[in-house]
Amino acid sequence: MKIHMPPLNMTTQTPRPGFKPWLVVLGFLLSLVSLTSAAPAPIRVVASTPDLASLTQEVGGERVKVSCLTEGPEDPHTLNVRPGMVRELNSADLFVQVGLGIENAWLKDLLAGVKNNELKPGGKANLNLGQATRLLEGIEREGTPNSFHEEGNPHYLLDPVEGLRAAKTICDRLIVLRPEWASEIEKRHESFQRRLTVLLVGEECAGEKDLDKVLLQFEQAKSRTEIDALLKEHRLGGWMGRMLPHRGTLVVGDHDLWPYFARRYGLSILGYLEPSPGSPPTTRHLQGLITQMKDKKVGILLSAPYFEERHAKFVAKRTEVKVLPMAHQTGARPGAEDFIAMTRFNAEQLLQELERKP
Repeated sequence: MKIHMPPLNMTTQTPRPGFKPWLVVLGFLLSLVSLTSAAPAPIRVVASTPDLASLTQEVGGERVKVSCLTEGPEDPHTLNVRPGMVRELNSADLFVQVGLGIENAWLKDLLAGVKNNELKPGGKANLNLGQATRLLEGIEREGTPNSFHEEGNPHYLLDPVEGLRAAKTICDRLIVLRPEWASEIEKRHESFQRRLTVLLVGEECAGEKDLDKVLLQFEQAKSRTEIDALLKEHRLGGWMGRMLPHRGTLVVGDHDLWPYFARRYGLSILGYLEPSPGSPPTTRHLQGLITQMKDKKVGILLSAPYFEERHAKFVAKRTEVKVLPMAHQTGARPGAEDFIAMTRFNAEQLLQELERKP
């Protein structure tokens, strides 16, 4: 079929007198600049650790610009403060901290150059997530004098539930800063909450109205009879459901990272390679721990990437323990690139060993 096109009018138009094409181009460019400058700037957030950077990004999406002071494989207790970090914080709208003393060794040096007092602890632009945490109980809650854990254990984000709690607190603060983005931020938070909750407890249990209460009941159940009674009412699945047969499993760690993780999954911690948080292991301490491990038949050692491997190897050589490479925070290991991936990495590392047939 032939398609008949009308002839093009090739008549050349003569420009009007005084017409300046460059003015049209300039006007177009200026309109683009105006549109660009009118776009709302994202909320600038500085996070003290990769966990909080990831949670903020999950909740804020394109509405936030997040920078992180520490890196995944590093020890979050230590930081070489650089001028660029101070400049970054000075331009921030919000400073998000883990709190509970994890930043104490370097926070004073960082804040010395910060001009905006609202970014400092107690200020409106400072968000300390440790204040929203369900803390440990008993002796584990107490701080260790002259150590990295003087204010108690700050590694609560290794518990996925504490990550959910932190994400909600971050969501609320972002909405305070930009109420006009509330709907968008809330939707992102709900999506994140749903994804992590399903992984943790399974599809059915994720719909529980008061999930915190249900999880606390499982945590406090002391006998198999109590657990079975709860399972009749609540179909616990996910990582927690798979962990139930292994409740009470004894483990050791290199640094005092794991009490919140252990509380969530029902583990018991025999001890750590460090005599106290941040103190290098001594031969005497390790030999005493090895004796206890042999006596209790401990089979798992949870190991962080920044801790010297030689200490774990020393213990493993003298016991039957399996050294499990774990992620102490987001980005600590390949496969733990965001917060959900980190929680999945740790749960699967442990479950693969626990479920392994002898």
